[in-house]
Amino acid sequence: MGIEYNIAQMVVHEHIRRPINGSVLLLGRQTMSFTPADAIDMIRSSGLSIPERTIEIDHQTLRSVEGEFIRDDEFFRLLGVSDFRALDHSDFEGADLIHDLNEPVPEELCGIADFILDGSTLDNVWDPATAVRNVARMLKPHGRFISINMGSNHFTPYIVITPQWLLDYFVVNDFNDCKAYMFIYGDAGELTVVTPDAARLTVSGSNTLNNFVSSATMGVVVVAEKGPASTWNRNPSQQHYRSEAEMASFRQTLDRMIALGRTHPARSRRSTHNAYQRDGWVYVDEAGFEQTVEGEQAAVPEQTVEGEQAGVPEQTVEGEQIALPEQNVQTKRTLGDCRTSIADYKRANWSGSLVTAFCSGLGQSGADQGFHQDPAMRAEAAAT
Repeated sequence: MGIEYNIAQMVVHEHIRRPINGSVLLLGRQTMSFTPADAIDMIRSSGLSIPERTIEIDHQTLRSVEGEFIRDDEFFRLLGVSDFRALDHSDFEGADLIHDLNEPVPEELCGIADFILDGSTLDNVWDPATAVRNVARMLKPHGRFISINMGSNHFTPYIVITPQWLLDYFVVNDFNDCKAYMFIYGDAGELTVVTPDAARLTVSGSNTLNNFVSSATMGVVVVAEKGPASTWNRNPSQQHYRSEAEMASFRQTLDRMIALGRTHPARSRRSTHNAYQRDGWVYVDEAGFEQTVEGEQAAVPEQTVEGEQAGVPEQTVEGEQIALPEQNVQTKRTLGDCRTSIADYKRANWSGSLVTAFCSGLGQSGADQGFHQDPAMRAEAAAT
């Protein structure tokens, strides 16, 4: 299981909107495919402060040998989280809780998490519907779920789900909010983010949305927030087969979600809305705003912090440690250098076998992402 840079950045954006307090649950221990220096730069560039401290390197997950990556729990400690557990079907990689998500969770696991993070579980289980129901049951009211899974048939997913599949589930179960995305990974490290046109789905007579089709490697991403009255056991009907009553209820809930006006936590990078135009889908730019296929910007209010400002307490960590600089770490990298390391590819694109294939077979695919650490390179990338 793995979390790439863009998904970690989504977590930070969600933390800024409303601080991640309480208990965090990972679906499997996660290889965070970026260094502690990357994590510090990511968090500081988002306007959050981090106290001077040392951070442990991941030596536990299967892919930790591929680079000096920050540990999953260490990443959340940078955000002030201290209650942290991982659940898996075995004690593989040191999970704290053992349960097969193909089976309903027992009562003692219901309502245990304020935040759940999934780095490719739903596409690796036989019964993803039961797995996502389990997520809804394990969340506390107002708890949040962020998930990334394969959205294309690359690199042996057990099953490929769609953004609509996830959106429909959280809408019919009356979650507070849900945003679903397709991540399209480019040949030079760019990321294009598109989302279903939710406003279109609320208009009578426009209740269908075509699947997003591309030859590119894609990921399906969702962020959902549970409400105090949310359910977990309602099954959505596919868009073509909903009754009038089902459609009316669906539109009512989706209208409520749209009215929240929240900026998207998922962001495109080094991409334009012209890259992937599809009817019924809207492009999400680098600031989290929607652009229609015609290029008109949708009206989305500026992001605000709900509740108290996210604070980070002083922390110390025992064990094997590395010292981190106070500010950004700059490295000798050039955008487009096809000789980048596997670690660089992972920060740019994905994780696991996908990254290895990018490195070995696709030349400049997933090109050097040194701009994450180097402000000058980030400026150069933004101007490209």
